[in-house]
Amino acid sequence: MANLRVTVGAVFGAVVSSADAITGALGAVNAGVGMLNRSVNDAADNQAVRSNYDKKVFAATVRQEKARELTTSRVEIKKFMAQSQDHSDLFALAFDELGDEGDVTFAQTQQKLKAVA
Repeated sequence: MANLRVTVGAVFGAVVSSADAITGALGAVNAGVGMLNRSVNDAADNQAVRSNYDKKVFAATVRQEKARELTTSRVEIKKFMAQSQDHSDLFALAFDELGDEGDVTFAQTQQKLKAVA
């Protein structure tokens, strides 16, 4: 009977030791998952900040490029129209013909340009 008690006690001791080992392992896994989760969240936050600034830089770059294109176009048109009164009148007519209902007319565009000059 004493041997049975010793054996049962040893088995229970082994079960408790195994349970402690499993609990410790699960705790380590949980800590590792927590660290990974924080790392992923930090990376997502950093990416959101980077993306926000990338959008601002992109918008500024596109605005500069389009302003340059529009300026170049206006300079070319001004030179074209300066060739003669016919060039000027016919360009204005074509510009208005190509526009849709409610679009800005050539005369309105000219008024804006004169106001800036």
